[in-house]
Amino acid sequence: MIDPDPKLLRVAEAVADGRPVDWKGVAAQKPELARELRRLQWIERLAMAYRALPGSVADSNETTVRFRPSRLR
Repeated sequence: MIDPDPKLLRVAEAVADGRPVDWKGVAAQKPELARELRRLQWIERLAMAYRALPGSVADSNETTVRFRPSRLR
């Protein structure tokens, strides 16, 4: 298994935490990650739409969403 790029991990963490990402800056620094960055941008858009929904986890006092990740084969 290949270790993911540390920059990509920081971007993914920012997306997961709802923090802003300088997409152009990251793409300029790491052009080889263009495909992965586009995918993370889509995830960011989905997360923003979810957080904007009334009654979403972002509106509650709950700070942690618990889930059990599944394995992809």
